[in-house]
Amino acid sequence: MPNNNNVSNNEAEKQGNIISMEMRSSFSGPLPPPQILADYERTMPGAADRIFKLAEAEQRADHKSDVRGSWLGLIAFLAILGLSGFAIYAKRPFEGLIILGLLIIPKLLILKSKKT
Repeated sequence: MPNNNNVSNNEAEKQGNIISMEMRSSFSGPLPPPQILADYERTMPGAADRIFKLAEAEQRADHKSDVRGSWLGLIAFLAILGLSGFAIYAKRPFEGLIILGLLIIPKLLILKSKKT
């Protein structure tokens, strides 16, 4: 007569050996890869369109921020240049040149770092 304990012990041993597998993927940028985008669309119809609209809105916001930053940089540059000119005009050439140097030196350092 076969031993049922051996069979059940073998099955228990087989069930105790659990193999797990994990797969990860990542992406960068505003849009996921096409396969993931298609999976989103299958899961929730209209999801791909919403993702595209979010990416477009983010791009518009980044562009507006860049333009705003450029204008603020220009205003700051002109204000410091005006302050330097006023100091020189007010017979304070040393202070005017110091202010002008503080305006020009960082620009020269940026240009130098871009060349290297």
